[in-house]
Amino acid sequence: MVGATAIVSGHSATYSGQVRRAFHFSKPAIVFGPVVSSTGTTLDWRKAFHSCFGTVTGCVTTGDATVALATATGPGGFPSASGDLFDHSVVFVITWSPGPCITIAEPKCRVVDIVPTSTYRLTYAFEIDSRLNPFVGYYLN
Repeated sequence: MVGATAIVSGHSATYSGQVRRAFHFSKPAIVFGPVVSSTGTTLDWRKAFHSCFGTVTGCVTTGDATVALATATGPGGFPSASGDLFDHSVVFVITWSPGPCITIAEPKCRVVDIVPTSTYRLTYAFEIDSRLNPFVGYYLN
């Protein structure tokens, strides 16, 4: 349900629904957009959020998170130089509160974790400048 919240290991998340517009990034080369068709199954944003905790490849958690549903295409180079890791894949995008940057030269960053609905496992993560807002759907926009 849009606007619902969950708390896991002291971190709160709010589900904002499906993204309403495309988000384009050059580093990494990835695009998030609205989900164009229903899979016919119920998608569980809480399960995606829980996947950030209790595993070896857990999310880099800073503060609280916003969870949105989207399609993802990119980044390139997976599984080979000519492929994309995601090809219009339905994913949950988990965007965290600002924290220290590790991979980009900015004072503060938001970590963006991508959890595909096909596996509910953290598959990819990257940082964005903290001045960018989290990916949001219908509820928080």
